[in-house]
Amino acid sequence: MASSIPGARNLPLDDIKEANKEKDGRLPVEDHNARIIIFGRDGEQARTVCEALTKLAFHNASFYGGTFETLSAEFK
Repeated sequence: MASSIPGARNLPLDDIKEANKEKDGRLPVEDHNARIIIFGRDGEQARTVCEALTKLAFHNASFYGGTFETLSAEFK
């Protein structure tokens, strides 16, 4: 099982449009101004997901530019 950050939701790039359409709880589809912070294995992956979310009108999305290992060390 892959590790994660407490409270995080897993949303791979390929699932973004489906999660937005299906309203499965992974995206705040009722509030496109809700704060979303994206992290991934590295900053480039997180930025790609962030750009995809902003194209779906999630206006308050940002990304963590570091690696997952660096971020997850803060939660140990």
